Amino acid sequence: RVVNPQLIGGRRMAAFALQPDVAEFLDVVMHDDSLDFRIEQIKVHHSSTLCDRTVGESALPARTGVVLLALRRDATAPFVPNPSDHEVIGVHSILIALGTPAQVRALRVLATEPGSRLPTGEDAAPGLVD
Repeated sequence: RVVNPQLIGGRRMAAFALQPDVAEFLDVVMHDDSLDFRIEQIKVHHSSTLCDRTVGESALPARTGVVLLALRRDATAPFVPNPSDHEVIGVHSILIALGTPAQVRALRVLATEPGSRLPTGEDAAPGLVD
């Protein structure tokens, strides 16, 4: 991708003027290390138990605590924001998720490790259901 700093700066200034709370929230979530939430992208590995399951079948919020913001079928496909329960998670899908570091780590385990189960003990995100 080509980065145009003037365009990015203009868009950020407009966002702060029109929707200051949204812009500040995104800025804090993406760049403030003291906040307990992160937005991260996670690529689904070919041996993941998430492959070829729908978003609903995967039950990501219940299993990990993350909020699934978007799904992308591959690096060149358009984003599917707020994917419905019927959207299929395929091999190499990219999940854009919001959650605490522990919640995102739990999603990363599900997306990358074959036959994975959620972490237990200290590494588990609070309130996870296995």
